Amino acid sequence: TTSTDFDYEQSEHLREAISQAFKYEFPDQSNRGVTVEHIVARISRLNEIGFVWNPLEEQWKEQFRRLVAFQREHGSTLVPEHYDVDPQLGFWVVTQRRLYREFACIADLDDRK
Repeated sequence: TTSTDFDYEQSEHLREAISQAFKYEFPDQSNRGVTVEHIVARISRLNEIGFVWNPLEEQWKEQFRRLVAFQREHGSTLVPEHYDVDPQLGFWVVTQRRLYREFACIADLDDRK
């Protein structure tokens, strides 16, 4: 899966931010011929082929698409945990519900303060 969410060539501000971060994180790289321009060029090349910068987000979106297809076919989002047709979808739905419950508990604790 690929994605082209970023366009580094178009943003001088972003280029400067990359430059500053690069100098901070890799101060010795300038002696090796690696420059901000090299990094920006590499990022641009990756963008040209649709490089996925956030694979976990892409995986979530794919599972969501599968859940929508399930809902259209079955009229609900009640995917069984052990769904033989698509075991990954069943596991993903269970995980989403668990994360929701955990978040709700944290939100409740914050509300009590």
